[in-house]
Amino acid sequence: MKALTLTVKAAPAQRVDLAPITPGNLRGRKAAEIGRIRLQSGNRTVAVAELFTVAAGDSEEIVIRKCTNKFDNVGAGMASGSITVHGDTGHRTGAQMAGGTLTVRGGTLDWAGTGMAGGTLVIRGDTGRCLGAAWPGDVHGMRNGTIIVCGNAGERVGDKMRRGAIVIEGNAGDYCGARMISGSILVCGKAGDFIGYSMKRGSILLTRAPRLPATFNDCGTFEFGFLPLLLRSLGRLSRRAAALSKRAGTHARRYAGDLANVGKGELLVLR
Repeated sequence: MKALTLTVKAAPAQRVDLAPITPGNLRGRKAAEIGRIRLQSGNRTVAVAELFTVAAGDSEEIVIRKCTNKFDNVGAGMASGSITVHGDTGHRTGAQMAGGTLTVRGGTLDWAGTGMAGGTLVIRGDTGRCLGAAWPGDVHGMRNGTIIVCGNAGERVGDKMRRGAIVIEGNAGDYCGARMISGSILVCGKAGDFIGYSMKRGSILLTRAPRLPATFNDCGTFEFGFLPLLLRSLGRLSRRAAALSKRAGTHARRYAGDLANVGKGELLVLR
């Protein structure tokens, strides 16, 4: 059966909350019923049919076409199925995801994957600040799942990250892995300043040595048997990680920190 397809008629003037459009929320609904769903836009609500042309299909596989970054919370809270977005998305893309696959064939604004607890988020373009980070007031950021960014990411990737894996195929901004509690982050390009700031545990994998904070200790080069396994696992979704798995060995230079905090985190520079 073909996918349920929503095509944007015209870019909205106000920001629109697209959180109700998930496979779980639309399961068993007909196209006309979906068109009557109200979406929050500024201080008013607007029907789906006013913004989208709805083509009936299997709601477990949703396709959104001609999307723009005026649409926030795309795929937020989804727990199953798949959503494929052709275009860009706004803030909080994939926020609170618990399962399923969300693919954005463009870029996103800030806070993508915040509060993510499962599933897979793939962003083909660039993303903004606070990828997989804790929303203000939340104790933890990303708690599980996998995020792949094929472009660059802004500041504070994985801030307060609790578990899961993030791959940045391009560059990452300042404070990557700040206040990280656990999990893994792979940066294939260049990482900004203050990497691992106040991290407690977890691993940040790098392809080049960063400008280290003073509170990280150089432990030397070691053999890590898990590296090929981790890179091969991430390589199923990331071409850059797959390429690294073929050329990177089991050795990496390890920097321990943040020694101003618990100090059990690590930066691993792949050889």
